[in-house]
Amino acid sequence: MSGNMERRILDAAPQTEETATWRGLAVSVQGAHHRRAQRPNQDASLIWPSTGCSPTLVLAVADGHGGPAYTRSHVGACCAVRTAVRVL
Repeated sequence: MSGNMERRILDAAPQTEETATWRGLAVSVQGAHHRRAQRPNQDASLIWPSTGCSPTLVLAVADGHGGPAYTRSHVGACCAVRTAVRVL
């Protein structure tokens, strides 16, 4: 995957990608409780537009486990969306 896609996963920034017939947008906002507790946003999303001749768009979304014992949920969510896009 390109470094640009990697940046979007880790920053959880709004992302858009366009193909011939599809337009995708994914946005994630860190909740107030996570901000107060200084925990990272545990959501991840990744949009992969087809570069071939078919108008395909893959959107993967993962929501990390929010419990205080699960300090790496954001990492798991990122791994999940990368794996889903790679497999599909």
